[in-house]
Amino acid sequence: MKRVISFSLRLRELRGKRNQQEMADLVGVSKSTWSRWEKGQSEPAISEIVAICGISKVSSDWLFGISETKAIPSPGSAATAPCQSCRDKDAVISDLASAVKSQQKDISRLMERDEKKTASSAVSSPTCGTRESEAVSA
Repeated sequence: MKRVISFSLRLRELRGKRNQQEMADLVGVSKSTWSRWEKGQSEPAISEIVAICGISKVSSDWLFGISETKAIPSPGSAATAPCQSCRDKDAVISDLASAVKSQQKDISRLMERDEKKTASSAVSSPTCGTRESEAVSA
């Protein structure tokens, strides 16, 4: 059976030879806050967890005792590479985006053509000289 390691134990391990004040300063909290986290009396906010992981270069899974892998996977490694299904979905999304852009261009060209046509027909067709309001009231 896998032993679950508590968050507070991981924080103490992460601190190593540093004192609580040093760690608190790095994360941007008070020494008493860090101390309460290590004692399991309170828990950090998500933004503080992100700061702890970023400063210490550890994964949140390791910090919470979910994984034994301490380091954050580097970009492009097998642990962060997208699966084939994700790559397939990305390709479909890219194809759809291209199709939408193409249709938008077609629509723009048609609208421009209609505007030119409307403008040229308005110039060539004479009006009777009455306004709509006059025609309606008559």
